[in-house]
Amino acid sequence: MRLIAPLLLLLSLTLHAQLPPKADFYTVQVGTFANVTSADFDDLAKESFVYAEAAPDDFKRVFIGRYETETEAEQLLEKVRKQGFKDAFVSSRYLSRGEPQTYIQIASIDFRKPVNWSRHRKAGKLHALPDDKYVRLLVGPYSEKKFALAALPSIRSMGYKDAFVKESNSVAAHRLTDFNTGIKEVESTSEAPEVLTDKGKNSTQPVVTIPKINGNISQPTTLVAMQPTAASKKRRTSVYQLQKMLKSLKAYDGKLDGIYGSGTSNGIATFETNSSMYNQYRILADNLEALAPVPNAALQKPINTVADDPIGARVALEKNGSPIAKAYLAYALHTASTDPTRLIQVNRLMNDAVTRTFEGVEDAPFDYTATYSYDKIDQLILHLGYLHRFTEEQVSAPCWLFVRHPEATIAAFETESTFSGNAYAVQDCGAFSNWDNVQLLRAAALTLDPKSAGMKTKDDREKARILANRRTRLFLVPRKLSDKEQQQSNDWYTMLFTNLDERAGRDQLFKKLYQPLKFSFHTVWIDLEDYYLNRGFEQQDANALALYTLYTLTGEHLDGYID
Repeated sequence: MRLIAPLLLLLSLTLHAQLPPKADFYTVQVGTFANVTSADFDDLAKESFVYAEAAPDDFKRVFIGRYETETEAEQLLEKVRKQGFKDAFVSSRYLSRGEPQTYIQIASIDFRKPVNWSRHRKAGKLHALPDDKYVRLLVGPYSEKKFALAALPSIRSMGYKDAFVKESNSVAAHRLTDFNTGIKEVESTSEAPEVLTDKGKNSTQPVVTIPKINGNISQPTTLVAMQPTAASKKRRTSVYQLQKMLKSLKAYDGKLDGIYGSGTSNGIATFETNSSMYNQYRILADNLEALAPVPNAALQKPINTVADDPIGARVALEKNGSPIAKAYLAYALHTASTDPTRLIQVNRLMNDAVTRTFEGVEDAPFDYTATYSYDKIDQLILHLGYLHRFTEEQVSAPCWLFVRHPEATIAAFETESTFSGNAYAVQDCGAFSNWDNVQLLRAAALTLDPKSAGMKTKDDREKARILANRRTRLFLVPRKLSDKEQQQSNDWYTMLFTNLDERAGRDQLFKKLYQPLKFSFHTVWIDLEDYYLNRGFEQQDANALALYTLYTLTGEHLDGYID
């Protein structure tokens, strides 16, 4: 039986009572809120340090405390819930899921006392390492230790005599925002946002705009897809199919009307509570981590970090010296300042990159022998799009490019009318992977995959890469699907669940494994549909985009039931 490999993995994690790996520390997530500051949680702050992580549309995920043991976190959770935050829960944190980072520790403060945030903010971007009574304030991160050491004298000259370089982790160090400091980050409305220069000028974050539809393409607003919290009250196929399943399992006794209401919500809760296999998949989902290697990491990493760490990225790009590296180096220099003399080097780098890439190419899309001026960032991005299509290097377009320059990047990269027609590679931005039900769905799909990892062919791996690439583009630049793409995804859904239902009807073990997959597939469908509705799409288009996204999430594992 081909299910044996993932099934053994599932059984090893659950039936033998093997617990998930011990977390490095624990915190309590209070909830997700709009228009809040730390002052709104003053009563909670008496217990431990309260901080927030940014979420789309000005929402914030609020957390409290950091504890070495789950028992301590559970004790805090009880106090939090008593203050009215009924949906709060303990969140396990794993340093292995972050990256080692270098900071400068400038102070250790008692967070229960007034803090002069204005003074500390002048030292740079603030991060916090909290414990029971104190918070260690960090500045950074720096791409390399040598840059932190170079900045240390300047930090000490600001009055932080005991400041020192400290190694930490992106999971452990929490970025402090206006939620704690009360200081709004300065936003740049220019085409080229300011970035860190060799002189150490503070950067501003890429401008994030309200979602809008540009033709059939919705422009990106963030690199985090927030899971919708409420479904629209219209009749929908996704809800109808979920209601049918829940009714067959006696978890839902309402009408099959396709409207997401309290009855459907209660049915979902009933299934999640009563399905032992569903909860075993939860454990599997917690233990699955993306281990796929990044092709050409020596070049891809600096490209991915040009926006956040321009100095470190420039060093690596200069060292690499390939045409595509020179193009991103030109971008970094273009956006580093407004000094017009920088354009001399920008033009030299870009023209050299273009010439080297297209020399000898018979079907070049433009006259690469001409000398171009790149005083406009849009022109640079346009040629960057061509370079990505013709470069011999295995590199992907970075996510930040779509967020910083949505219109120019879409014009340069999304030149065809369909998703399948645009074949460029784009960085995996972790699209939708932060949703709990998506994580569970992918764990269930892996378990039901007719092919074990060792049976995957080169074509299978290429298909998985293409689907991941399309999923990222659906996330960054969703567009209305063509009629053909809509029909293909509808046919895929119908054939897939016809075959899966038939298999479940004659195989009880398979049925037990399959029910949580079918359940999570349709809950994700509903959430994705809401996500695209919130991006400005009409209901029919949002429904089609959601189903197509589900294909990119599960097709690599479930297509074996169709082929």
